[in-house]
Amino acid sequence: MPFWRRLSADRRGQSLAELAITLPVLIAFTFGTISFILAAQGKVVVTNAARNAGRLAAIECGKGNANWETAARNLAQKVLNEGALPTKKYAPVGTTGSQAGTWYMTASCSGPGGYVDLTVEYAQLNLFPPLGWFLNNQKGGMFYFPFKESVVYPVE
Repeated sequence: MPFWRRLSADRRGQSLAELAITLPVLIAFTFGTISFILAAQGKVVVTNAARNAGRLAAIECGKGNANWETAARNLAQKVLNEGALPTKKYAPVGTTGSQAGTWYMTASCSGPGGYVDLTVEYAQLNLFPPLGWFLNNQKGGMFYFPFKESVVYPVE
């Protein structure tokens, strides 16, 4: 029997070749899906942190409490931590040296009858860097998604 005919009839190793082709695709799909789900969860938690801190800031600023911004910052950090987003570093997100876990809050209050403007930023860990490229992550680093949520509440 000629060599080529014998080689074409031999089916050993076919499964290994198929596995070598499909396994990287399956792993990439799995990590991409997990990263996307974590990013969605991170966005929801940052939104909740901004809403809760904004409501508290509007109430405390309306009462004339001088520490309204500290109270709002503490509540935002508590909501982020309870939402499984660890707050490692308090600094503006997107600056040089930002890393996953970096968070920041800015707030302003115009007094009773005015408005509270509050913004919460958070750098969410990205487990699958190609997902950042796919989602056109311009401001974030390769390994984190920058989330920013702003709210405006009337001061009572």
